[in-house]
Parts: sequence; C-alpha cells; structure tokens
Amino acid sequence: MAPPASQPLTRPLTLGVLADWLEGSYQSAVVGGAVEAARESGVNLVLLADSISRATFPLGQRRHVVYDLGCSENIDGLLVMAGTIGNSLGLEALTSYCEQYRPRPLCTIGAPLQGMTGIVVAGEKALREGIRHLVEAHGYRRIAFLGGPTENLEARERLRTYSEVMAEYGLMPPDSLVVYGAFRYQSGADAVRVLLDERREAFDAIVAASDSLALGAIDALRVRKIRVPQDVAVVGFDDISEARFSSPPLTTIRQPLRQQGRLAVEILLRRLRGERVDDVFVLPCELVVRRSCGCQYVENVDEDEVVHRLIVERRRRSRSEATEILSAAYDLESLAAKLRESLPQIGVPSACIVLSEGVSPAGARVIFAQDPARDPAELEQLRHARVQPTSLPEGLLPLDRTCAMVVEPLFFNDDPLGYAVLEMRPEDAFIFDAYGSLRLRISGALKVALLVEELQMRVGELRQAQKMETLGQLSGAIAHDFNNMLQAIRGYAELATIAEPGSGEVAADLEEIVRAADRASQLTRQLLTFSQPTRANARVVDVNECVEEAIPMIRRLLGPSIELSAVLGPDAGSVVIDPAQLEQAIVNLCVNGRDAMPEGGTLTIKTGRRLPAAVTSARMTALRTDRAVAQPSSSAMTFVEVSDTGVGIRPEIKDRIFEPFFTTKNAGQGTGLGLSIAYGILRNASATSWSSPSRAGVPGSRSCSRRPTPRKRRGCRGTSNPFAARRRSSSWRTSCQSASSLSESSRTPAIWS
Repeated sequence: MAPPASQPLTRPLTLGVLADWLEGSYQSAVVGGAVEAARESGVNLVLLADSISRATFPLGQRRHVVYDLGCSENIDGLLVMAGTIGNSLGLEALTSYCEQYRPRPLCTIGAPLQGMTGIVVAGEKALREGIRHLVEAHGYRRIAFLGGPTENLEARERLRTYSEVMAEYGLMPPDSLVVYGAFRYQSGADAVRVLLDERREAFDAIVAASDSLALGAIDALRVRKIRVPQDVAVVGFDDISEARFSSPPLTTIRQPLRQQGRLAVEILLRRLRGERVDDVFVLPCELVVRRSCGCQYVENVDEDEVVHRLIVERRRRSRSEATEILSAAYDLESLAAKLRESLPQIGVPSACIVLSEGVSPAGARVIFAQDPARDPAELEQLRHARVQPTSLPEGLLPLDRTCAMVVEPLFFNDDPLGYAVLEMRPEDAFIFDAYGSLRLRISGALKVALLVEELQMRVGELRQAQKMETLGQLSGAIAHDFNNMLQAIRGYAELATIAEPGSGEVAADLEEIVRAADRASQLTRQLLTFSQPTRANARVVDVNECVEEAIPMIRRLLGPSIELSAVLGPDAGSVVIDPAQLEQAIVNLCVNGRDAMPEGGTLTIKTGRRLPAAVTSARMTALRTDRAVAQPSSSAMTFVEVSDTGVGIRPEIKDRIFEPFFTTKNAGQGTGLGLSIAYGILRNASATSWSSPSRAGVPGSRSCSRRPTPRKRRGCRGTSNPFAARRRSSSWRTSCQSASSLSESSRTPAIWS
C-alpha cells in the first residue's frame, strides 16, 4: 500500500480493478476508461478478473485466487465493479468481502457500498423519456420488459421506472410481460422464448435493462421471422459499441461508461493524495434515438470508429490463430517455449504465469516470466520469487515504467491451477476478449503439462519403490544366511574357549572372535529391521508422549554443541505403531541430523496435525509391503517433523538416502543404515516417503507454508491410520505416510515427517 501522503513513494502507484469478467462490452468500456486514465496519470493498473459469476461455488466456499491478490502490498487502491460482481454475491456479501482490502481506498462502480466512494448513473429520467417515446411517438401499448438480476440495484430501479411510466398511461402490464435474467445476450434470447413459447404473450415493443439483453432479443425475433422495428420495437440501455452497429441500430439509454472508469481512477488518486472526496458521484444518462424503435433517424457514424472496429476484429482473428500453437505443448518446458513464440504475435509485451499451492509437486511458484524490456537477471529473480497466496510475486511490476496488467485465473473444469499476468499494449485499452481466449488456451496446455509432469513423477516413484523392494528382499536373504554363518563362527569360538581354558593368548583371541561375531549379528538384525520389521507390539501410541520420553536420550546423543528444540502441538493425536520402533526411527533421524552439523546448530522436533500437503508439494516415493501403493488420506493427519540447520543432502543423491549401507560419511564413521531402518519401520506401516530440495538452499530454511486445516479432536477417531516420516535439513526433506488398517473405533490419521 502507499505510505501516507507526507512520505515519498519509491515506486509508481499501482491501482487494482476487481471485475467479474472483462469480455463483455459494458465491462470493457468501463475498464478501458480506467486504463486510459491510469496511463495518462502515470500509474500502474492491475485488472483482477476472477470470473466469479461463472464459478460453480459461492464466494468464501473456496479461495478466489485472483481476488486475493488485491491484498498485495504493492496495490495502493482498488476500483470495485460492484454492479456486476454484486449480481452474483449480493451487495451485503460483497461489502463484507471487501473489508479484507482495508485500509486501502476503495471506489465502487454500479452500486454504492457502505464506507466506500461510489459512482452511480442516474438513468431514471432518460429511461422514462425512452418509454414515453414508445407510447407517445409510436403508439405502442403492450410493452414487455426484460429485466436484469433481481439482486442488482440498477436492475430493480429500471424495473420500477418501467412500472411507474406504464401506470402513468394506464397501461398496467401483466406480470407475464416481465422476464428476469442476467445482463447478457443469451438472457435476451431466452426471454423471447419464454414470452412467445411458454407464456404465449403478444407484445408490440420491448424495453430491455441492458443493450446485451436487447441485442439477444433482436436476434431471437429475427430467427422467428419477426421484424424489428416493423413488428416489434426494441429499446436498450447502456449504449455499448455493438448497439451502434447492430441491424437495425439500437435505440438506447446512453450511460457514460468510459467516463465512469476515468472518474474512478481520479477519485482513488485524490484519496491517495489525502484529498477529501464526496461519498457518491452521480453521472447523468441520455436517450439516443436510432431505428430499432421505429424512427427513421440516421446517426452519423464516426469513420474512425468503424476503422477501429475492423482493426479489433483482425487482431482477434490473428490472436486466435497465434494461440493455437499452445496446443502443441506437452510439458512445462515446451509450454514456455510456445508462449515465447506466440506472445509477440498476440501483442502481449510481457507475461508471467504462477502456479498455486497444491497444484504441482514443486509447490506454488512462477513457471514462466517474459519481458523483453527487462534485464534477464531481474526475470530470473522473478522466477525464484517467493509466491504468497495473497500477493503478487515480488518484482512482477517493473520499476522503470508504468503499465496495465490483466490477471486472469487459470483453471480446468473446477480445478484451479493458478493465474496468468498479461501486460496490455496502449492501443488495446478497450480490447479484452483476447485475454479470455488466451486464458482458456493456457489453462488447457498447462493442465496437459502438469499431467505429463505427474506421470513422469509416478514412473520415477514406481521405479524407486521396485528398487527398494528388491533391496529389501536381497538384504533380508543375505542377513539370514550371514546370521547363520555368524552363529556357527560364534559357537565354534565358544567351544574352542572351553576346550583350551589354560591358554590365555588363545582365549583372548577367541573372545575377540566372539565380540566381532556379536557386532556382525547386530548389523544383520538392523538389515532385518530394514527388510521385514515386525508389528507384533503395535498399539495406539500418543505421539507427544513418545517424543517427550525420547528427548532425554536424544539430548545426550546430540551433545553440548547442538541445541534441541521441541514444539509439540496439543492436537498431534495418536498413531498405531510399535512404540520402540517409533522411538528408534525418531532417534535415527536426530542422529542423522547431528552428523550433518559437525560444528553445532539447532535441531527441532515438531508435532501437530495438517493435511497431507506433501502428497502434492514434494516428490513422492512409494514404500510398499505389497504390489499396491498406499493412497494418502485426504483428512488432517498427525505429523512428526525433524529439521536441522545442517549442510543438507545434495539433490543428485537424495533418491538413494534410504538404501542400506549408502552413506556420505567417511569410511568408518557410519554404517549407512540409520535412514534404512526408519524406512523399514515405515514400510511396515504401508507408508509413502518423499524428498525434495529446500526452497532456496539456505541452511535451516523451511518449506512453504501449508493451508490451515480444521482441527480435529485429539484421540483415536478417524478414517485411516497413516503414519509418515520426514527428515528435513537445509536442502532436503523426507516424509512418509502410511495407511495401515485399524478398527473404526481406534483409527486416527497421522503423518510423521
């Protein structure tokens, strides 16, 4: 947000626009005026179009990714298209929703909201004049009315005006001549069908609450061989560009669409300068008489406007052709290449694509950024910028110029993918249709790329699981045979000691043989734990109690140079496991973390509950006890997280960390079985493990935050019993999750990280 007026700002001011969608003529005219005014005033404009009226869920039920960006620190004020957004939400709900944007100055268009500066149009007088014109100049008596959404304030006022004027002439129309709908073309066509087919009504004129409704009605009448205006006269409201070029040209009520957008920018800038402004601004409307009402009026059409419309149509066609090449993208890399090829042809100077949290295994991130006018180093920083759900990526807006950006949501069916940020050229201030079609193309190509990425990941998981299963079987077989040989060696050494009790030198050698055999037997037992751990002592274990009991021993193992921190969540709950094995696995992870911090550091053990976010935000490796890979639970799960500030694991070897005898330590400093044993314990619980690099490779850095989940009552109730483990250092983390069966009365979801 902008600082107080007394403090200088080191960047250009940035205004945001909250819009339902930008493809409609009404929206594009209003927002186009705002784009013009922002460019003339030297400020950035970010258009946040979240298509809420086309969503299949209400506001608040799920996050609206694009609207949340209005909370970005670098957005200083917001223009809210309250008239159109309020059609879907209702004004009261919209007012409540906009509270999250405080203390930014807010200005609304189309409907006043409490506590915000509002811009409304006074269309009552002009609409009365238009209806009287139909009655007095043309003698029409049965006049139908096509209304807008009942929740819309302007729609209700236009319906009231229609009823009052008809009453003045004693022409009280029946309710069957009034049809409610949306301010859209299809609603007008549907209204004609309702009047003629369902209600069987006869009428000689139509008054529509918007031009889009009127144009839809005209086309529907034309299909039925009903002529306009010879058989039915039509009057609209708005005076969008299509009204002037329709056949016949539409008689309508002209509201100052472009002026509303320009005035909103002026109001926000005045408020940011600390100036006082009125609470409500009222702009007048006027009746524009053309041929659709029956008049033989010929309007002088601006030749420049005709040329502009032809240019717009050519651009739309060329953009549609250019975006077709996105269909050839098959992964994220090829999608980026196709975008770099097509964006200049489409006329988009710069663009950025952001994936939302939970969409990709790598988490929320910038997957594409292009701006030929910027330093490549800046773009590289943008690609690695931290992505927050309520903020635009840091460094997105250039500091050396002002621009207008369109932010479009990316989704496939009902699945949100992220959003695209597309820069507008100055000459495209009133052309928004192309951005909607580009959004659809990018969404489809992105979904395909993500599916391919997931398929490749699953193939890697399967190969890793098969490798670990083979290693487990091989290790178990070797351990059994080796243990049998060790028992023979140990037995014969003991017999030799008994047979030669008088020879001290020989006895000492035989004792060394016995001790060596004992150490080798311990090694084979560890291998057996990796290959086939037992669940004979499994029971319901309180995770926090188990960690607390292990902490004294862990402190002794860590030594004085390492600080141990325990953050135990009160809602961590319980898991089903052998408590000794749980303690052993935690200790193994802590010892592994200790060895990664030879000069000291901090080791943290954390417990709690969360959704199994690692299922979608980390690279998974299946741990299996049979051919079926356990599916992670979708409910909140208990987790234990061990993190340290050590040197971490190199990404190129992270897939081998669970292999028996694999170690990065020097010879004689470790057996390489610590994580393998933890792996075996978890595999016995039908778990899933995964590992991934840290966000920036900074020692001690943590992964991106997870969305909050509803807290569940602590205890042993749930729908599954997953158990997982994760050891995380500066550059990696490991997590596992199980789904072992348990009676319904004693199940609880869990993750151990």
